Amino acid sequence: MAEPIDHLGEKVLINNVLMASIGESSRTMDKFSGWLLAGFAAVSAVLLGHLREVSTHLSPFAIQWVFASFFVVAILGIIAKAVAVLVVAASTGSAIGRVEGAHAANQGDQLDIPWFFAEVERTIIPPARWIVRRSFAKAAKGDLTVTTRLFSIIAQGQGLCIALQSLAALIAIGVVVCGITF
Repeated sequence: MAEPIDHLGEKVLINNVLMASIGESSRTMDKFSGWLLAGFAAVSAVLLGHLREVSTHLSPFAIQWVFASFFVVAILGIIAKAVAVLVVAASTGSAIGRVEGAHAANQGDQLDIPWFFAEVERTIIPPARWIVRRSFAKAAKGDLTVTTRLFSIIAQGQGLCIALQSLAALIAIGVVVCGITF
């Protein structure tokens, strides 16, 4: 028989609360990042479409800075989107797992957790598979919050990308404002 897990109820509760909040915050950050990228793309398109007129009132440095900043904002937006997909998928999977796990427990089903972990692991490509394998090994030993902690860190990385994305956009706006001539 398996060893009892210390603080099992607390670990289940923290997983439920954190995975739900991580998923929701990731969705919100993703929307903001997309909005920021779309707005910056629109401004860049207008500048490019009216380059001749704009260049009479804006220094070449400022124009170049806007387009370089757009590139940075786009790259950071792509990274943030990829992270959002990963985090939201994990959060959604966790929510489904809670419901289905409770249903199985209510039916008296005994789940083969090592088999379950192995099947999930097989669906993930390396190098992420190695990270998942390590997390599952820790979970099997009773560290039930390891995956939630990992996704919390990943979501914070998404937040950092979006903060940098916002900073790049704000700097570009500042350069344009300072570069305007009349």
